[in-house]
Amino acid sequence: MKSISKTFGGVILFLGIIGSIFIANFFGKVMDYHSLEFERDWGMTIILFLSCALPSIVLSIILYALSEVLERQEAIFKALNISMKSTNEKASISYDDMVKAKTANSSLETHSGIKDISKSSWQCPTCGHINDVSQSTCSSCKITRPSSTL
Repeated sequence: MKSISKTFGGVILFLGIIGSIFIANFFGKVMDYHSLEFERDWGMTIILFLSCALPSIVLSIILYALSEVLERQEAIFKALNISMKSTNEKASISYDDMVKAKTANSSLETHSGIKDISKSSWQCPTCGHINDVSQSTCSSCKITRPSSTL
């Protein structure tokens, strides 16, 4: 797509300039009725050339910009694809390894007593029950909340 838009932009620019030269050459002449000759009207010739050449220049610039965007987008996708492939190769863990890691992690939590407690809760030091921050006493053992968990 990028090469098509770049080629199409070049063709439009080339044909637009040639066409505007022909139009300005043909319609830029005014017939003098006294001598029955054509005289060049330079103001009309320049206006005709610019009015025909500018749209083709603008369209070719748009197509060149589109091809640049597509080219850079393709480079980004290639880089992302390479990084995804390298990430997938490093993270290829079997299901058994994942189960072993989860069981080891859960046994570690039960032995060490470390659990993830969010900031909206607190853990009772005596029974280990996790309570909401708004509670001042433990809902399990009814002991008041220690000041260290405030």
